[in-house]
Amino acid sequence: MKTGLIIGAHTGLYPPDLPEAERPVWLIDRCAALGLDVAHLPPVSGGAKAIRRVRAHAAERGVELEVSGGMDYVTEGAERAAGLAEVVGAIEHARALGCSVLRTANAHLRHNRWGPPPVARQLELFAASLRELVPAAEENGVVVAVENHLDYRGDEIAAVLEMVDSSWVRAAPDTGNGYAVFAEPLDDVRALAPYAVTTHVKDVRIVPSGGDVRQLPWRPVGCALGQGHVDLCEAARILAKRAPDPASLRLIVEISWPPGGWTHELYEESARFLKTRLAEYLN
Repeated sequence: MKTGLIIGAHTGLYPPDLPEAERPVWLIDRCAALGLDVAHLPPVSGGAKAIRRVRAHAAERGVELEVSGGMDYVTEGAERAAGLAEVVGAIEHARALGCSVLRTANAHLRHNRWGPPPVARQLELFAASLRELVPAAEENGVVVAVENHLDYRGDEIAAVLEMVDSSWVRAAPDTGNGYAVFAEPLDDVRALAPYAVTTHVKDVRIVPSGGDVRQLPWRPVGCALGQGHVDLCEAARILAKRAPDPASLRLIVEISWPPGGWTHELYEESARFLKTRLAEYLN
């Protein structure tokens, strides 16, 4: 499996005086310096010339690229049509950058398994929207990878993929997001591994919330890989065994909800964890 480091999603990690147009190049260099194979980029602005520059720089540094784009997949009508047009644009953007995968996520704060409408209807609408993207994905040679994004459990996303029934719509399992929907993270991994083309390798520590009876007694906090309650070694084993093409599966570090804020040290420690504790699964 190839590894990747997702630090582009957290803009606070960039040098404060770094122009936005330079962030993709900086991130590519950062991943190369950490010995990682994949960089998940922020949006590349500046038109075709800027895209060619970023793509060439990634090729020179030997770093593959991944980008993301999403919408409210459960909405209907004109809003749905507008959202689909945006995701098609993201697919074309991914192709221009030389990406083979577009990670996508649902607007989880608007629609999620807690409804309304009932979750079964939500999953039908989710699948119907994704099905509309299949022609654009195939035409551009870009696989759309759906993440369990704090909205649905792994088996529910797997049901959506079954309804879509296309090799151009696959999964991007996140190993830590299950806690947000009260699911065991490894159950999400098991459900989505047969469809996985990329991942977010995330660790989460469950800590006491302070004893306030008006709140849940526990809350999730982000941490470096290996410091939380997710069994990442077992997650990697499942993915290596069940993914359609383990040799090309990306293990991309993501850190969410760290109590002290995002730091380079969190990602550096996580990269070390990937290369040591998960070494047997890496290319």
